[in-house]
Amino acid sequence: MPSWSARRDAVDEVTAVSRELFSYVDELSDTMIRTYLVEHEVWSTSAAAARADLVGSLLSDAAAMDVDEASRALGYNLRRTHEAVVVWSDSPKGGPALQAAKIEVLRARGATTTPVTVRPRRRRPADRAGHQGRRVDDGRLRLHIAARRPVAESSAVHEDAAAGRLPGKTVLTAP
Repeated sequence: MPSWSARRDAVDEVTAVSRELFSYVDELSDTMIRTYLVEHEVWSTSAAAARADLVGSLLSDAAAMDVDEASRALGYNLRRTHEAVVVWSDSPKGGPALQAAKIEVLRARGATTTPVTVRPRRRRPADRAGHQGRRVDDGRLRLHIAARRPVAESSAVHEDAAAGRLPGKTVLTAP
């Protein structure tokens, strides 16, 4: 059996190795965080962020923008028919479920491009609804809600739309 001195030496050695390993992991973690922050900053000023900002501007006041210029900037013909999905949640944990629902609906409708997510410039959906309500009131935005159906029926909604059986917009509701 090893002496107390030998045991103490072994404990000291394990402690020294542990400190060295923890120091290495701390340094690695700090490097990863710094790298992430730099990459996030690069993304924030990237084409994807610029595209989302331009789409947000178009949605907030399309009349003030040159559609042909915006089409060139986006690399996408804005004079085509477009699909839009408006989703929101009062829950801070609703983001992933809403994102999945949006993609499911757009794919069922035949979307082949990556959806652009535009976060509202206002904090609450009610504020956004109020803005859109003013656009409806003054005639700049015309909507006809034909039906409200669950997201699970998005394929059937797509078929109805393709067959011309939807006289207006269909609101798809998430569970």
